[in-house]
Amino acid sequence: MNGTDTLNFSKHTIDVELFEAVAKYYCCNSMSGIMKTKLLLSETNLTNDGLNLLLKHLGGFERSITKKLVSNTLTCDILDLSTNQINDEGCKMIAQLIRKDVHIKSINLSQNLRITLVGMCEILKAANEKQKLISIDFSYCDIKLSSANFISQGPYAIRTEGQTILEDLAWNCSLCELKLV
Repeated sequence: MNGTDTLNFSKHTIDVELFEAVAKYYCCNSMSGIMKTKLLLSETNLTNDGLNLLLKHLGGFERSITKKLVSNTLTCDILDLSTNQINDEGCKMIAQLIRKDVHIKSINLSQNLRITLVGMCEILKAANEKQKLISIDFSYCDIKLSSANFISQGPYAIRTEGQTILEDLAWNCSLCELKLV
């Protein structure tokens, strides 16, 4: 592997426009043979707007970059988005990225206090569809899994989407680690 394999912006406050520049830099260097396999954006004050710009480039939503990737598949083994301001809408964007041909093995979303069970379900649905992810970290998010998630109706219990997705994970052959606490 040529060059360094990590692009680390952790603990730096980055504005929305700079996230787009980070994504372009990451993609362009990956295309030129300098493979960046770790994109670390922990504690950068990342919001859904910045995440949208970032994922637009990583996921090939930006056509000009994707055309240049012809034979290269963009790889981002570790995507650390921990301790930011991402919420359930951001999780929907990440789920779209997972469904693309971007090879992400590990996503850290810990300490994003606005991510709820809804956002977790979006990402886990995508992970179950593609079965590429090895590790997902939702620790210290606002995810509440409890018996209250079951809705009782007569002698039957109706499972919520959260329980169904967690049960489906039993069939996921790639996911080895799911942190919820």
